[in-house]
Amino acid sequence: MAKLPGVPRTGKMVTKEGRVDEDFDQWLQNLTRNINATTQQFSSASDTSRSTSVSTTDFPAPADLPSGLYKVTYAMWVTLADGVSSSLTFTASWTNNGQTFSQSGAAMTGNSLTTQQNGQFTFNIDNSTPITYALAYTSGGGGPKMMYSYDIRLSALSVNS
Repeated sequence: MAKLPGVPRTGKMVTKEGRVDEDFDQWLQNLTRNINATTQQFSSASDTSRSTSVSTTDFPAPADLPSGLYKVTYAMWVTLADGVSSSLTFTASWTNNGQTFSQSGAAMTGNSLTTQQNGQFTFNIDNSTPITYALAYTSGGGGPKMMYSYDIRLSALSVNS
């Protein structure tokens, strides 16, 4: 995204004939293009010290999301290591061209407080269809159960109007 110059101040915004000044009109068009090109965050979900799976959940976003290009970004990390072993997998799902798609991160299987994973998925959705997420959790048992935290963001990259 190009940096915009300041508001043109060389003339009036409206000409004597009642039309928008050409320099000001060009500045407004560039401003609109830059705003439309920015990523817009729609919603987020997070939790701390969780020790169970998160079942398939709709992102808390408007039900009438326009079709277009979206991005899900996620981060998850261990807050209490399991006594034996554990696994955590993030999955996002969406609908495009009437078909349901899903994508998962690799299973996070480290068993220490430095175990973490983050990633992002970019995809197109159909108009007014939900985007969901889930976290599949397993614990090896025998001692403390693994606990984890997560932070997930849904952003619009380029939507159709």
